Amino acid sequence: MLLMTSIARFSYTQPATVWHAQEPDPDDPMSVDGGFSAPVAILCDYGFNGKVMTDQSGNEIVAKDTYWTEYVGIRENDYIMLGVQTEPDPISAGAQKAQQNLSRIVDEISSQKIVTAITSASIIIATEAASMTPIDTSTLINSQYRSIDVNGTRVTSRIGYSASYALYVHNASGKLKGQPRANGNGAYWGPNGEPKFLDKAVENTRSMEMFWRDTGKPADRFIVIQPAGGTAITYDLANDFFATVWVLGRQGGADLKEVVTRAREVMQYVEQHQIDSCLGSVRLLNPFPTPVQTEEKRVAIQVSLVIRYGE
Repeated sequence: MLLMTSIARFSYTQPATVWHAQEPDPDDPMSVDGGFSAPVAILCDYGFNGKVMTDQSGNEIVAKDTYWTEYVGIRENDYIMLGVQTEPDPISAGAQKAQQNLSRIVDEISSQKIVTAITSASIIIATEAASMTPIDTSTLINSQYRSIDVNGTRVTSRIGYSASYALYVHNASGKLKGQPRANGNGAYWGPNGEPKFLDKAVENTRSMEMFWRDTGKPADRFIVIQPAGGTAITYDLANDFFATVWVLGRQGGADLKEVVTRAREVMQYVEQHQIDSCLGSVRLLNPFPTPVQTEEKRVAIQVSLVIRYGE
């Protein structure tokens, strides 16, 4: 079962393969089956619900597997399967036939994706705020919290600090910034603290691109860093942020070896610098990523990271 939506497109990180059903040849009266196109790699989100739903023709079908994707080229009778596949026959590969039920997207799927989108946005803001939160004993930064409230069609995210003095520090003028603390523990507003750190985090991320856009220039190459969820900072505990680093080559896919080399360089750097004074600890989440091909025919390798922030 396939459902599509363009909401929160930056959260689509799961590779999948689509086989497009081809129409019979109209010039050949004996042609009854056009077969399938070559497999196409896309990015999606994936879930399981097992619900009985109604397709566009009014027939009841069981939606065992659900895919969300911004890829708009999928039609009924196409086939889809998780992972990057090279088998030309989708049936032999074990793929599933796609069905669409656009009438239920707004009611069931969009609400789920909106929550995902707002959660991801709140993680971005919270991460930006944490980078500007002054650190002395780490009590303030470890008191940061995030919450999501869903009330009907209204979804609200809250980001704050539970430390008793959080508001006082947030609204302070910062005139002592850089001066040694009286307790000898570094400098005021160190190491990278800013007054109004939460307000500034909202402003700094207001116009941030949440998804990557291809320039369309065949010779361009890219490294794209995207947030991929995480856990809230809990008082006196560390938390995990997830990030994705995409290494993309030139159009045409002829530079596979070069893309693999660049991805390995990123992974080797992470392995050799797992402790970072700003981020905390950084480690690889998938040490053996598989190359995929984008719609623009660029080779892409996804390097997933987990970042543990705090003490």
